[in-house]
Amino acid sequence: MFFILLAFGFLVLDREWADRRLVERMTRAPDSPGSGGPRPRAEVPAAPAAGSGAAYAQPASVAAHPQSASVAERLRPRPLRFVSEVLDSATRGGAATRRLLVSPEFGPSLGLRPWRLAAGISLGLAMGVKWSGLYALAVFGILAVLWDVGARRRAGVRRPWTAALVKDSVPAFLSLVPVALVVYVVCWLGWILNPGGWDRSWAADNRGWWSFLPDWLASLGHYHYTAYTFHVGLDSEHPYMSNPWGWIVQWRPTSFFYESFEQGEAGCAAERCSQAITSLGNPVIWGLAPVAIVLVLGAWLLRRDRRAGAILAGLLATWVPWFFYQDRTIFTFYTIVMVPFVVLALAYCLGLLWGEPDAGRDRTDRVLLGRRLAVGLVVACAILAFAWFYPVYTGQMLPYEDWRARMWNPTWV
Repeated sequence: MFFILLAFGFLVLDREWADRRLVERMTRAPDSPGSGGPRPRAEVPAAPAAGSGAAYAQPASVAAHPQSASVAERLRPRPLRFVSEVLDSATRGGAATRRLLVSPEFGPSLGLRPWRLAAGISLGLAMGVKWSGLYALAVFGILAVLWDVGARRRAGVRRPWTAALVKDSVPAFLSLVPVALVVYVVCWLGWILNPGGWDRSWAADNRGWWSFLPDWLASLGHYHYTAYTFHVGLDSEHPYMSNPWGWIVQWRPTSFFYESFEQGEAGCAAERCSQAITSLGNPVIWGLAPVAIVLVLGAWLLRRDRRAGAILAGLLATWVPWFFYQDRTIFTFYTIVMVPFVVLALAYCLGLLWGEPDAGRDRTDRVLLGRRLAVGLVVACAILAFAWFYPVYTGQMLPYEDWRARMWNPTWV
């Protein structure tokens, strides 16, 4: 979970960094160092002074080039905060106009992207912990390119999809996939360097078409094949096996430990006592999770909210792949890796409920107070639920009746 969440955070930082760099490279003053000589330019006039009443006049050079005009208009009306800062700095100093350097087809290349490299390293470490990190590598790689498409569209690039394919997709692949694979192999270094490792000498003992490979690499490949076929074929019944459909509501949590005691045993003061450790998630958070995910999906479909899309991408990487293995012996505790995205989905919905002061709608103080009390109630209930279930998270001794009172659903036992 940690490394996938870390990679997700690095990609968010990369998105902000890339957006800023893209705008900076497309909005330079004509005399700025490194402008690189003549390039396609469109003049963008400085904003009129506040209170001057001057109308925004479009220069003839912009009017003569509709595409350049489109670039200017798309950059100015709905800028992100940092876009506004860059444009303001470009028009500051009393100059009447500044030139907007654009590549009308594709836009500029962005060069080395350190946050994306960090994401590749994190994803390699995630794969080293559990192979399901490979799904996150695939989904996050696609997400990164889609974010680049959006960044170029906002910057006014004429063909953002083609531009992202030409200028961003290959660098994204190289900074994520090979980096992650190298890091993953490094995670096996202890086994590679240990001649006595399990099945380490398989390649030396079994010659075949793989003989052209280094022995350690062929043996590592066979190790992976053996492990994969074992887990894919694992379908034996288990009392706590669960289906991915039920994970989102914690239908069948895994009991890691349970022991019962009679009075006087191991400090049991009641007639009967129980000690238990369960994988059950916070019932308030997981109870609201299905509603939150539906709302996030709706926000992405109807509003194209990038925040909602990022949350859905996280769930796609950490939850959806398990639906292809429903016939396997799998367990609810696999949801540990999707917990951050479930919490983000709920937090996103609580943010919508909280509302924004500058949303431009008439809201009485009573309505705002009610909405925020509702948010506070959800948070308070989640905290209280955690406190109530804490003894069965940590294996504390409880009277049997108290343990049973925490098993709200018969499927939790």
